[in-house]
Amino acid sequence: MFSEVELLRDVAVLAENLDRNGLVSRRYIVTRLLEDLLKEKANKDLGYFLAVTSLKSIGNRETLDESGNVFFPVVFKCRTFMPFRGEVLEGVVHHIYRFGAFLQCGPVKYAFLSFRKMPNYRYVSGENPAFVNDELAKIENNVVVRFLVLGVRWIEKRGEIMKRDFVMLASLEVIVTVTLSGERPPSPVNRSSSSAAESSLYLVNLRSERKTFVTWYAILLELASEFSYKMFLKIQLSWNVVIPAESLESNGLMLQRSMILRLLDDFASKKASKDLGYYLAVTTLDNIGEGKVRQNTGDVLFPVRFSGITFKIFRGEIIEGIVHKVLKHGVFLRCGPIENIYLSNMKMPDYRYVPGEDPEFLNDKLSKIKKDVVIRTIVLGTKWLEAEREFQALVSLEGDYLGPVFS
Repeated sequence: MFSEVELLRDVAVLAENLDRNGLVSRRYIVTRLLEDLLKEKANKDLGYFLAVTSLKSIGNRETLDESGNVFFPVVFKCRTFMPFRGEVLEGVVHHIYRFGAFLQCGPVKYAFLSFRKMPNYRYVSGENPAFVNDELAKIENNVVVRFLVLGVRWIEKRGEIMKRDFVMLASLEVIVTVTLSGERPPSPVNRSSSSAAESSLYLVNLRSERKTFVTWYAILLELASEFSYKMFLKIQLSWNVVIPAESLESNGLMLQRSMILRLLDDFASKKASKDLGYYLAVTTLDNIGEGKVRQNTGDVLFPVRFSGITFKIFRGEIIEGIVHKVLKHGVFLRCGPIENIYLSNMKMPDYRYVPGEDPEFLNDKLSKIKKDVVIRTIVLGTKWLEAEREFQALVSLEGDYLGPVFS
């Protein structure tokens, strides 16, 4: 997590800041060095630059550009922070939503803790949403959580928002929420009562960063697909887009807009494919080839290459679905774009059917499976229906931590 490294950097000094003897103070060079490190922020191999701990040497100046600016080679030691997969860290929750929580760990602002990686916790909505377990321990905003790092990704630049940052995937499996002192409390500690958390961790107000949210959530989806989060897939496709002749009279910008709109229409109309799953979104238009005119209509066909996100469930995957139909022999769930997910009464241990105006399945602990209830299940199998261009799935409650999320 923390490292002490020795680095060599050339520090630029403007010629106008040199005295009449061509010298500059040591303090000024150190100030410029700190400014350069602050601007650089982080390095893929070293992590985030936290502090310069010692200055070993300042070499002789060298004039390297036409403006007369001079560069001083500086050798120094620097403390860095870099997260690693498999490491145990602590972070402050700064945003809760249905599918997980986002934490900040020191300079790393974007650590995603999926609901799938919180054993025994269930989501509770409201003005202050939280994840709560059977012992009434809460994961909510401002709570300090100890977690296991499942994966780390370096972001060199992502649009105008993210630059030179790391993002992480987190898990609570075999990990418990703790105070920063390392003691195990009956519930997570609130940050407002922890001076240690106040001094070492930072809270980000995500509600004022909606544009940022979209950017780093997309990045975390990409990262998740590399660490057994198979439900969302990042894809790259090559399609042909046909632009009507009347749209060709516009300028280049309008032509590109027409091309993007047509691509989105085609993307939506195809709905899904057997290999890729349901088409959710086009993320980037990567390349537009040379157009070819169709002789009969005058329309122009453009080969395009683009990236997108799809949704597909797999056998053995744990998913959550909302009950939308209750029958005597089982229930149908909806999970994202998939409407026909069937949970048979044979795969609901200890549950019995209770008929009535609002039929339900009930067990001895009074846990209910009825319409609009969210259920965590395991996928037994999937089937692709070519004619309808959609998937069907069979699921089960036989397994640990499966069943209604809201009882």
